[in-house]
Amino acid sequence: MNASRYRMTWMNRRWRKKYKGQMKYFGLLDGETKTSSYQRCWRECQRWMRDVDASQAGSEQDAARQQWAPILNAVREAQQRTIDLHGDTEETRAIWQDLESTFVAKLIRPAISQGQGIAGDDAITSLIDDRLKQLQGLHWQPPATGSGNLVTPPKQASGTPPWEQEEEISGIHQLIEKFLTSVKVKRSERRAANLKQGIDEYLKTLPSDVSIDGFFSSDAMRSYRDAIEARELSASRKRDLVAPIAQFARWAHEGELIDVLPRIVSAEKMKVSVSTDRRANPYADGELRKLLKASSGRSRLYLLLALNCGFTQKDISDLKSPEVDLKKGQITRKRSKTGDHGNVPTVTWRLWPETLALLKEHVSGGDRVLVNEAGRPLVQEKDGKRTADAVKKAMDRLRTDTKRKDPITFKRFRPTAATKLHEGPHAKFTQYFLDQSPKSVADQFYVQPNQRQFNEAVSWLRTALKIDQLGE
Repeated sequence: MNASRYRMTWMNRRWRKKYKGQMKYFGLLDGETKTSSYQRCWRECQRWMRDVDASQAGSEQDAARQQWAPILNAVREAQQRTIDLHGDTEETRAIWQDLESTFVAKLIRPAISQGQGIAGDDAITSLIDDRLKQLQGLHWQPPATGSGNLVTPPKQASGTPPWEQEEEISGIHQLIEKFLTSVKVKRSERRAANLKQGIDEYLKTLPSDVSIDGFFSSDAMRSYRDAIEARELSASRKRDLVAPIAQFARWAHEGELIDVLPRIVSAEKMKVSVSTDRRANPYADGELRKLLKASSGRSRLYLLLALNCGFTQKDISDLKSPEVDLKKGQITRKRSKTGDHGNVPTVTWRLWPETLALLKEHVSGGDRVLVNEAGRPLVQEKDGKRTADAVKKAMDRLRTDTKRKDPITFKRFRPTAATKLHEGPHAKFTQYFLDQSPKSVADQFYVQPNQRQFNEAVSWLRTALKIDQLGE
């Protein structure tokens, strides 16, 4: 194949693409060559470029919103001056509606949705003032303070004034913003960012000017679901890209923002086929011992935190100083993934001597207990997507050191510890060890876990996993 046919650059046995000021590399899989890897890497590159486009589009809208803010404020001030001067009359409402339609609905909102900013605001501000004067002439009325001297004072309007009504949704992008804002308030910004990923991915498959009805079309949703299901993604990733669309539809329907719930959602078919085999995939005893023996320093600390406390990469990265008591040798916290769920317990794990020693050696002294060499979080995310993972890099180095063919999947250490605990005399603490929400009424409301017994369970786990033999 001629080099000119490649749309990426081949460098140091990997493909490279520069797009809109960003650089991305795509490496080879086992057994692949430059030629055989190109099509797969190009498909990955195209998905990455779409993500860059979506991210920049969101940034453009945020920038446009900031630039239009003074204009929107000028409209609101003009409307409020009219209300303060004349009160809530039919003429006041007519003036308010005209300003809202002329400047907000027809000018400001469309420009923001398209990411179009504005260089200066003096000219438009003057237009607002001129329009207000015209409207005051068309809808003349005396000031509210002097209307009592008139034979027939202005009639006060009835019903809820438009400025106190629920803001009218003018398009799908405004509806999406309203949905994500409600999620941020009721759940968390992180949850909203995760939902936004799925919605943004769905938007890429629709026309740029799609209507609200078009967005919630069952046919469009079905096509998107089928396309995601056909992609080479993990089952959980597919679910994360499809589920937000159904959740958004239910929220809009329950809030009476759409009249009909899409049939594909009401029929519970807006979902991907995820294997029902949820059995854990723990490391075998011999395999685990080999990895622990080969590890040292930070890589061993990460493994021990996963086995000692059931931590994931994110848990380790999010670990804060107030949660760690090095004198008592314990960590007290909620899981990062479910920390905003009210029924998830706050668990105290007694640290093994091996874990505590390494933690003392590598503690940062700052707010985050463990950081990378640059002093930044071990796991970094942007818009809900993981952009850096020092724990994974440590596992990749360990894989190289052990000449292991298969990747070292960090999330398998958590079920490895849980499975071992469940097989022993302290099985009742497995759910609590994993910091999962109580399943039964008794667990949730009546039974307070016994800390002494739980400490014994964690200590037993150290022996069962042969952590106490690492020095031998």
